[in-house]
Amino acid sequence: MTTVSDTQAAPPDEPVTARALERLREEQADAVVDALTTGPHPFIELTADGLHDACLLLRDDDELQYDCCHLI
Repeated sequence: MTTVSDTQAAPPDEPVTARALERLREEQADAVVDALTTGPHPFIELTADGLHDACLLLRDDDELQYDCCHLI
C-alpha cells in the first residue's frame, strides 16, 4: 500500500541553514549536536562549549555574515 508520505518528495534544504551547518561541520564538527535544515523551522543545535566559537565563525564568514541567532 502506498501512502501520501511515500510519494511526497522530501522538503528541500533551507539554503542558509544548510550552508551554516556545512561550515560548522568543516571547522567545528565537535560543536554540532543536532541539526535540521528542512521545513519551516530549521535549526542547528550546538554544545554550550562550542557556542561562542561557532557564533564567531558564522559572523566572520564572508559568505554567511550572520548578525543574529534565534532561540539561544
